Amino acid sequence: MNELIKMMMKTAIAAISEKAIIEHHECLDHAISDLVNNGGTPQEVGEAAWLNGYYHGLKENSKD
Repeated sequence: MNELIKMMMKTAIAAISEKAIIEHHECLDHAISDLVNNGGTPQEVGEAAWLNGYYHGLKENSKD
């Protein structure tokens, strides 16, 4: 039963993540493009992407 719940949660997270990336693709691109173009490390690019997503999450939740 636990494995079924874990699988369902992973599927839901993946679906939500895909939706968020599609909706915020342009902003995410702006957030990481300079780092990518200037040779940023994968860790720097990942941190910038995470911070961008975190900020958008806060922004979206504050609209409610």
